[in-house]
Amino acid sequence: MLTLKYYEEHQRRMYSEIKTEITAFIQQYVAPYVESHGGKITFVNFSDGVVSVSLTGACHGCSARSITIQAYVNRMLRKQFREVDKVVLAE
Repeated sequence: MLTLKYYEEHQRRMYSEIKTEITAFIQQYVAPYVESHGGKITFVNFSDGVVSVSLTGACHGCSARSITIQAYVNRMLRKQFREVDKVVLAE
């Protein structure tokens, strides 16, 4: 029988692994695209199905950054990770 403490620890471990996998995926597959446009993408957080990222460099202040997030980053991460519901820009 699983205890609540064991279950919570297991959930934290899984959550930590998912964050690590999302970060690695962004670095390997998303960052090259963003960098090809003179920008930089950084993983900020993952909570309750929402991935927060920041865009800097040429992407900071660019009018197309919301399109990049929705049309490219959101689509890629949701396709790769069933735990991801959406991607947002960090404040």
